[in-house]
Amino acid sequence: MPLEKFKDVEIGGLKFRIGLVTALVGDWIENQMLTKRFLDEAVYQSIQNRLLGLCSIFAGDDAPPLRIFDNGRWLVAASYPDLPYDTETVHALIDAALEFNFGPFLKKLVEAQQSGPTPATSL
Repeated sequence: MPLEKFKDVEIGGLKFRIGLVTALVGDWIENQMLTKRFLDEAVYQSIQNRLLGLCSIFAGDDAPPLRIFDNGRWLVAASYPDLPYDTETVHALIDAALEFNFGPFLKKLVEAQQSGPTPATSL
């Protein structure tokens, strides 16, 4: 069965498409979460950049979705000037991208944390 490569969501009255990270990027993000480096601001910003870089916005019914973010730059700021400052929508979009890409992993991580210490991973 092929993987679902994208998911369409509506957040804050806007329609977005969320893409799937590659396996290597996903593995890196999962390891950052497991080692708690996810809490480091530079690491978190890198994760935000990667997740937002997979997101697009639907500008119209017949138009293809437009990528919203690339390497720290908002690509749709001219058309959607409030988006870079809309913390609620951007946070919800990052959460939706995390859930789409890492939902089962996050569920297992929460269950493991609730049941005791996180086991060490070997590389």
